[in-house]
Amino acid sequence: MFFVIYSLAPRGENVTVDDLKGLYRRAPLLAFTLAVGAFGLAGIPPTAGFAGKFFVLTAALEKGYLALVIIAALNTAVGIFYYLKMVRSAYSPEEEAATPVSSVPLSLLGRTSDTPSASRSSSSAPSPVRSWASSARPWPGWAEPHIHAAPRLATRP
Repeated sequence: MFFVIYSLAPRGENVTVDDLKGLYRRAPLLAFTLAVGAFGLAGIPPTAGFAGKFFVLTAALEKGYLALVIIAALNTAVGIFYYLKMVRSAYSPEEEAATPVSSVPLSLLGRTSDTPSASRSSSSAPSPVRSWASSARPWPGWAEPHIHAAPRLATRP
């Protein structure tokens, strides 16, 4: 999503939701990337955002943090409204002449097109991704974290 915003305002101008109108006609790949990123942040299946929220909220519910799960669900609902507002604007017709999108290097467009597939594959097959990540070797010179047991308090006899 941030790549899309940068592409619309390379000099750092403020981008509003109205600036996104008609993006699907001006730069279809950027509009698609914006949609996939917004779906991921909103936690809509089959993105990695959904898998992440699902695992975190399930773990919190299993530990008995019901209030936290309810607050997170409400926060997700509010977030979905705002994220999908951007997507709706990007796929709505332009009302007036919009500024053209600056040219984007093809190498960056290739990376942009990889984002949806990476998001989709990591959420649809979390077990292989998790096992691949756990089999990774630590960076050379990186020390394993040392976890010490909490000190015991002296008890009175």
